Amino acid sequence: MIYLPTLKNLLRITGRLANNKKFHKSILSYVLACIGCLTACQQNSERKPESKSGFNLYSNEVKDTFSIYIQKPLEYEEKAKSTYPLVVVTDANFYFPMLAPIVHQFEQTGLMKPIILVGVGYDSLEKMDSLRVRDFLYPHSIASDEMQAEGGARRFQAFLANELLPGLADSLRLNTDKVLLGHSFGGYFSLLTYFEQVRSGASNFNKFVSASPTIWYNDFYLNRLTDSLKNNGKQDSTAIYLSVGGLEDSVWYVKPAEVMAEKLSSDAVKNLDCTSITYREMDHMDVGLFSFIHALKNWYKQD
Repeated sequence: MIYLPTLKNLLRITGRLANNKKFHKSILSYVLACIGCLTACQQNSERKPESKSGFNLYSNEVKDTFSIYIQKPLEYEEKAKSTYPLVVVTDANFYFPMLAPIVHQFEQTGLMKPIILVGVGYDSLEKMDSLRVRDFLYPHSIASDEMQAEGGARRFQAFLANELLPGLADSLRLNTDKVLLGHSFGGYFSLLTYFEQVRSGASNFNKFVSASPTIWYNDFYLNRLTDSLKNNGKQDSTAIYLSVGGLEDSVWYVKPAEVMAEKLSSDAVKNLDCTSITYREMDHMDVGLFSFIHALKNWYKQD
């Protein structure tokens, strides 16, 4: 059994990031808002059955153990016959403690339909920094990347498809909607997973959020995959939410995201609904949480 992110942990993360010179102050306001939501959720915990759980899961594909966080809808126990969309967020050590209370708050106030939120993380926030490089990128890095990455994303994809998702399907009441959320390297992984599904004909996820993806990686490797999408009718109907911050580097983030959005929105790409947005006043670290919330609200707004 693992310990889920708590208010104390979220405060610790906030304090650490606030001292980081690269940490944009506007995202700090998001975190502080989430602390308020999390406090309210904890205060209400006596009135509702516990909706959060977590466990450690060893992957034979990756040869490592992942921390899995699960948040069920507030109504989950009361509506025993209902099924729900599954939303999987990577970088869960950072994003799950912020996103989870907002999802519950939106459900409670009628702003969004209930979803099951699952976070895939690591033993600690510190370990996440290096292990996300191992798991989210493919192929291996080249000299121009100015970083070392072994290109293990194929193994991580296999972990999700062959180990995590089947287990969740057996233990949770899921409908057919499955969403993958990723930011930065995680945003790259979301796009990579979409391209791999088109290539293989798999349908593990039908919605993707790619926030500020590192499209520059490996000399813009993802751009070389877009031709495979043209007139390829075998993929199921899919939605992609692609976002970038207007204050991000124009050469390495803004322009590549615009080019990718144009390619994905081509009439030659079948069965794909691509929404692209540039958040003009946001920098790299601002975009992830906001994109996740915006996309989920659009996809699962109440009728």
